[in-house]
Parts: sequence; structure tokens; C-alpha cells
Amino acid sequence: MISQSTYRFMAKAAQIALLAAAFAVSASAARADGVSFGSGAAAWPRAQGYVSRPLYDARSDQDNARNAVKAGNVLSLEQILPRVRARFPGQHLDSRLIQAGGRAVYKVKMRMNDGSVKIITVDARSGKILGAR
Repeated sequence: MISQSTYRFMAKAAQIALLAAAFAVSASAARADGVSFGSGAAAWPRAQGYVSRPLYDARSDQDNARNAVKAGNVLSLEQILPRVRARFPGQHLDSRLIQAGGRAVYKVKMRMNDGSVKIITVDARSGKILGAR
């Protein structure tokens, strides 16, 4: 008879093995597409079926965003935030540069003046606000 703790350990080990296999498959699929977003964590969201994934390599979000701004591919966060604040007044909490729907977007988290939290999606190239939730 197997104890509950042994059973939980075996179930967790099986879950980790399945996740590792999904990770390996998604990494090879990303390379097969000819689209390289780095390796490792950059391929992970694809295996999970998420809509968005890191824009470039998973080394450092700040480094990747800085490089994209320097290359002229996207607007800087300093250019994006005034546009967001004009439509959604409040405190800036967090932001990320990702690729979603085939384009580079900023996900900007704002605490509104009424205390609620909104996540605003902004096109990183044009600065157009795409939506909020």
C-alpha cells in the first residue's frame, strides 16, 4: 500500500515530467517556425497556449525593452505613460513589453483614483491604446 505522501510525491513528479516534455516540444516548435524568441522561458507560454509571450529573449525584460527602443522598433515607456495617464488617471504600478496578436504591446497596470486596478494594452509602435480591463 502506498502512503498519501508517497502518492502526492509521485503525482507531482509526473506533473513536472509532463511540463518538461511540453517545454521541450514548444522550444523545438518555435525554432521550426523560423521565429526565434530565444530559448527557455520565451518558448514556455507557447506550450501553455497563452496569447502573449516575451517580445525578445527572456534574459532581462528591461534589457530587451531598452534594445527595442534604441533600435526604433517601439516607443519608450516615457512616451507611452503620458498617453495612458491622460485617459486613465491614476498611479502607474507595473508595465511589460510583450508580443501579443503579432505585434509588440505594452501591458500597463494602473491603480485608478477610485482604488480599482486596470491593465491597459498599448500598441508599442504607435502608442495607440488598444483596450483596458
